[in-house]
Amino acid sequence: MGHWNNGSWDWKFKWRRPLRAWEEENLQQLLETIKHIKLVQGATDTWCWSLETGGRYTTRTAYVQLAKKEENRLLEYTKIWEAQVPPKVSAFSWQLLLDRIPTKVNLAKRGILDATQNIKCFWCDQLPEDTEHLFLACSTSYNLWTKCLNWWGLYYVLGNTCIDVFTQHRWHRGSKSLKKGWGMLWFTVVWSLWLSRNETAFQHRKLDEDRLFELVQARSFHWVRNLLNLENFSYMEWISNPVRCLTNRI
Repeated sequence: MGHWNNGSWDWKFKWRRPLRAWEEENLQQLLETIKHIKLVQGATDTWCWSLETGGRYTTRTAYVQLAKKEENRLLEYTKIWEAQVPPKVSAFSWQLLLDRIPTKVNLAKRGILDATQNIKCFWCDQLPEDTEHLFLACSTSYNLWTKCLNWWGLYYVLGNTCIDVFTQHRWHRGSKSLKKGWGMLWFTVVWSLWLSRNETAFQHRKLDEDRLFELVQARSFHWVRNLLNLENFSYMEWISNPVRCLTNRI
């Protein structure tokens, strides 16, 4: 993890595998956060509760903090039902944020899959198929998010959880149409990933990442035109520059 150098601590991390690009960005954020923390050689570590001036833990401050977080999270969940997407997609997305969809890990927790059955991801076959892996961390899903962000001309660090990414997709500068279209993209991606996953699981269809991205573009085009009533651009214009299509609808 590191070593002492003339009384100062130098962080040195060792990883079991090369870091992905988004992990490199997370590492830089971590180093930026901890660089101002001064470690004292030979000193004894102690716990400190930052929510109290004296540093002592109290149940009251812990309860207040947890209540605030839960209130904010519940508020985010309710935004699912405000989105202008097909009802079945809203219902699925609600289950997704609550971690109630039947991933392999969830099926194992419910006793539907036993310990002897393979719970690894259908696509990468490397890690257990839980919600965050399937929709964010697997190379297939991560590549899809990256393509979609590039398509919209945006660059930012993808959140670590589905609710984080959902929250990121609720904010965008620009016209009302642009904000709605950007928010709809999250639903399009997670729904397309789930349908593709089920095709692999039940129809043994080989994954085609390029086709998956094209399906996201096609679904988002039809949803934006039909559900947001925006019809003044063609499909080719949409896949070329969705931001321009929506910006012109101020």
